[in-house]
Amino acid sequence: MPRTQRKEPARVVEFDRDDDAYLTWLAMYPDGYVANVRRKLSPDYVVLHRAGCRRVSRSDSPGELTGQRYRKLCGSRQDIAAAPKRCGRNAGAFTAYYKICKP
Repeated sequence: MPRTQRKEPARVVEFDRDDDAYLTWLAMYPDGYVANVRRKLSPDYVVLHRAGCRRVSRSDSPGELTGQRYRKLCGSRQDIAAAPKRCGRNAGAFTAYYKICKP
């Protein structure tokens, strides 16, 4: 049986108030990356996670992942490097790399 190749996301995708689409993206791209950012984009908070990280992939409240305080910028490791610049920081300059999932 041929080995299934994992898909690489083609660009940065933003999820804002759409947990269902975000969770679908996570399932499609388990090797992708997620920049967790504030609802109102801010250079003070751009945290990088792996797509499978529990911190950005599980919630007890509907809308909590992309609808209350945060939105998500998702993509390949190469593409997600542009996320900080989109939030007003230098490209590649995340405010933190989540220490549990070690992106």
